[in-house]
Amino acid sequence: MPSQGGDGDFLRPDPGNEAEFQVDNNKFAFSPGQLAKLFNPKSHGAYKALGGLTGLEKGLRTNRETGLSLDEHTFVDSISFEEVTGGPVTRSTSAGGSESGTPYGDRIRCFGENILPEKQAKTIWKLMWIAFNDKILILLSCAAVISLTLGLYQTFGVKHKGGAAKVEWVEGVAIIVAILIVVMVGAGNDWQKERQFVKLNKKVNLEETY
Repeated sequence: MPSQGGDGDFLRPDPGNEAEFQVDNNKFAFSPGQLAKLFNPKSHGAYKALGGLTGLEKGLRTNRETGLSLDEHTFVDSISFEEVTGGPVTRSTSAGGSESGTPYGDRIRCFGENILPEKQAKTIWKLMWIAFNDKILILLSCAAVISLTLGLYQTFGVKHKGGAAKVEWVEGVAIIVAILIVVMVGAGNDWQKERQFVKLNKKVNLEETY
């Protein structure tokens, strides 16, 4: 681990993210948490603390010219943070990996797979809530509540002459039904688009994988 003074301050774990800075049997000089300090927001101080481009190359056991070795599986040795940032810097390759085990096994174990997380589609209920959050629909909802309240009062709280039908509540209910139809149709269309987008995304990712 880096020191807590000077450039090491740029690699200090954020509260709640300490686990990202601890990797059991880490064969690399850096942890996922330290590398994450390079972005969000971008930090030139963290870049310098990690040894710059040469330090990243050595610490991640790769090569700027040839990339990762196709024969890499797991490493039999390890490299420390101090070796990368404080020791003599030499060009590093992916040599040192054993020929057995999962390809890039140590990299996947330490840093995870190099794929984007699958985007979760919004539920129909969330889409209905989004569709309802329209200024016109909100105004109509307020009008419907007022109309229905007055209609119910006139229906049950006021005497009707003769055999007059008690239908004052119908107008408020009609507005509410219209709002529900608009919300459900809009949310349904958006839900179908979301599902099509997820399917298309899966197809694109599958094609890129192969």
